[in-house]
Amino acid sequence: MITVKMDEETLLEMLMARVEYWTDDSDVQALYEQMYELYIDGGCFDGAELDIMQIVDNDYINWCSVISEGEEQYDEIKAIYDEQGLGDCSCEISGISFIEAAGNDCFLVRY
Repeated sequence: MITVKMDEETLLEMLMARVEYWTDDSDVQALYEQMYELYIDGGCFDGAELDIMQIVDNDYINWCSVISEGEEQYDEIKAIYDEQGLGDCSCEISGISFIEAAGNDCFLVRY
């Protein structure tokens, strides 16, 4: 095992390159970029073992979804977002733990 240090921008570029593997939807990409920027700025990846594919693939396939206007739970998510912004919503919305990012009439949520 080796230890590598990299700047935040490089890490974000690596994460986003993998997101782009999964989708070419610019709105979805923007949501994931917002989420990963917050994670990086918050130190979530500091000192951690990083597997870019594992992080993004698990988020995209297993842990997160984009909820757009008109979809089930959108109005409920929007109301909580308008009240408290991004973050934990597990007590307010059944089945959703976090509102990770907000964009053009859509939200990235974590289950």
